[in-house]
Amino acid sequence: MIENEILRYIPKVSRGFPPTMWLHEDVNAILDKLKTGVHWHLLPVGSFFGKKALSWQSVYHHFRKWSVSNAWMDSYHSLRNSFDTTSQSWKGFNYLALIVIALKKLKNKINKKV
Repeated sequence: MIENEILRYIPKVSRGFPPTMWLHEDVNAILDKLKTGVHWHLLPVGSFFGKKALSWQSVYHHFRKWSVSNAWMDSYHSLRNSFDTTSQSWKGFNYLALIVIALKKLKNKINKKV
């Protein structure tokens, strides 16, 4: 799901060094942060990344960069449009709504700091 619905909206690196990790690992770390509500500096990055564990600052940097480029909202709109609106699919829609609410709250906190 991450490769099909989220990674295709993340902007590709146009210059500089190639990424040293898989982007889906970074997305998993961000989604876990949004799900659990843990502070950025307490994010268990060692459990998300393989041999080379990155810092929470790099995970936050990618989240901030992708938030500014609107990648999260584009992927949300894609997911929302792929769901049908029958009564059976409301459980999945409620989960997506909670993710959007968490993203909006986090965006408001970031904007207040800046």
